[in-house]
Amino acid sequence: MASSADSDSPTGDAISASETNLSASETKGLAVVRFPLRPGALTTRDLHLAQRTRTHEATTGTTLWLSSQVVALYLADTYAHRHKQPGQLRAIDLGAGIGATALVLASLGINVIATDLPVVINSVLQQNIENNIYVAQAFSAQEQERTKAKGKSSSASAQSSAAATIDVKVLDWRAPPEEWRWDVSGWISQANQVHDGTKIDSHNVQAGIRPPFDLIISSDTVYEKTLVEPLVQTLHALCMLSCRKLKSATSEKKVYPMVLLSLERRDYDVVNHALNVAKTYGFSCTMVPRQKLVKLLRKAKMVRLQAAASHARSCDDLDSDELEQQHASDAVGKGRGGGMGEWDGVEIWKLKLSS
Repeated sequence: MASSADSDSPTGDAISASETNLSASETKGLAVVRFPLRPGALTTRDLHLAQRTRTHEATTGTTLWLSSQVVALYLADTYAHRHKQPGQLRAIDLGAGIGATALVLASLGINVIATDLPVVINSVLQQNIENNIYVAQAFSAQEQERTKAKGKSSSASAQSSAAATIDVKVLDWRAPPEEWRWDVSGWISQANQVHDGTKIDSHNVQAGIRPPFDLIISSDTVYEKTLVEPLVQTLHALCMLSCRKLKSATSEKKVYPMVLLSLERRDYDVVNHALNVAKTYGFSCTMVPRQKLVKLLRKAKMVRLQAAASHARSCDDLDSDELEQQHASDAVGKGRGGGMGEWDGVEIWKLKLSS
């Protein structure tokens, strides 16, 4: 079946960041970026995501970054074949930005809370969710029908079910978890609601998603040391709220959700500091192998370079010098047959609290 990308386009001049393999620095001046839900797939649909252009007040959360694109590919690969009824899984996205990751999750049938600060929500995030949620839901329904046709559905997922939804809410990481609210529309915490002078639009696509979460995601949020501790504290608090107890006849086991932290390693000190802080909060940290990411990028036709040999890393054996040498080696081949090309430096880390 041919791609439905062009048929859904509301504008004729939106540029696809993934298809042209443009970096965020080259696309952040575009008013609209076209982002396919499944890059390189035979069947996909396009999101049309508004950004703040260079003529507006700049914030890091209002453009499409490479780490968001890579984690979207990883999520689609990981969850596309888990044949659950839409809405059974719940996720929360910290620093949702222009909404790409949250919309990809919804296209996988996962309910999502997309969180950010008011300035980001009111400038791009709310608008993008409202303008694109139907695209994600339609694609999810289409894939569910394809799954049924192939006979892979369980009896539960074969029944009619509601589409996955996205709630957009303010969450300031500096607000203490005991002040969080899950029963109001538009915000979880209000710590940054007044002093930045931005009015909060409390309208949501659909409200009501709350812990426990099955998945916690944050993309391109590790870039400044002062934000590391509040981010890790927030991740830890969300994991504690999402703890499930599995009981057997002889024991009880605590199960915590997976945290995916997608980032660009612009500053080795900041990233290593974040991983070490995560370790002090009880997280184990394992990096998704670069070879896996290269494979996904090549499959999506977003990079055509040879995969660099790499193994999964752990924050228990961090060696910044070794990591710097590995990335320097990858960068030597950048654009000339080695590494990940424009995507060098993008990493996905799995953080998990022990039972």
